[in-house]
Amino acid sequence: MANFENFGKALEAELEHLKRFVTDEVVPSTRRATIEGLRTAAARLQELASDLERSSAAKPAAAKPADAKPR
Repeated sequence: MANFENFGKALEAELEHLKRFVTDEVVPSTRRATIEGLRTAAARLQELASDLERSSAAKPAAAKPADAKPR
């Protein structure tokens, strides 16, 4: 019975160690990586929006011929 108690205590200690590791190391690292990824994506989306604006401003609107008939 003592071996089972010792095993349980050791398991609880290891789980607590794992919990601290995840809380102190994994979560902050994941948040930093996510923030960096979101900022990169936002910057790229801003560039794409600017490219689309420039592209649409450079092309005049297509005019319909006066004799065009609706379908």
